Amino acid sequence: MRSWNVAAIMVMAIAIGLLVCGCQSGTSGESPAAEAFKIDMQNTLKEITAILIEPVSQADQQAVNAVVDAFCVSLVTQTPPLVCGVAVLDKNGMTLVGRYPEEPLKTLNFSNYSVVKQALRERKIVQGRLFLQDGTRLYTVVAPLSSEGEMHGLFGLAFTAAELTERWGITEDEFMDLDLNR
Repeated sequence: MRSWNVAAIMVMAIAIGLLVCGCQSGTSGESPAAEAFKIDMQNTLKEITAILIEPVSQADQQAVNAVVDAFCVSLVTQTPPLVCGVAVLDKNGMTLVGRYPEEPLKTLNFSNYSVVKQALRERKIVQGRLFLQDGTRLYTVVAPLSSEGEMHGLFGLAFTAAELTERWGITEDEFMDLDLNR
């Protein structure tokens, strides 16, 4: 096992701990629940994107899979498990790796979704809604995988409304009003 794989697994454990335990409250005017969600997302995204930039930029599919697999294992082994979709997209919005919650996703083209377009264009964390063909709403957080000014791809998490409400206690409006870049 490569040394960065071990580091990736350790960082995943730390990131998931932050996702589960993020209970800090700030003075941003957001509710304590929204602030906790924001801190959880920022910490998790900072850790996971740092790990994924290199393998995504090198088109190392095996390494990207290993990182996502370790991340997903850490999600489902929590008590209670965190049920969310996880995706890594290339710089064109095509799926490199995806899991929801444990099952692989087909290679899909997300390039026409506004949240993906915005993240690629602005190179910042964005959140939004996606609607599945059955009408299910997913709430997504998408972060750029870029280094030295070059966009390599995106990392995304997708949550159901129930997961947002039950785990973090935030509403759709609170989710949509967050600025995850501050």
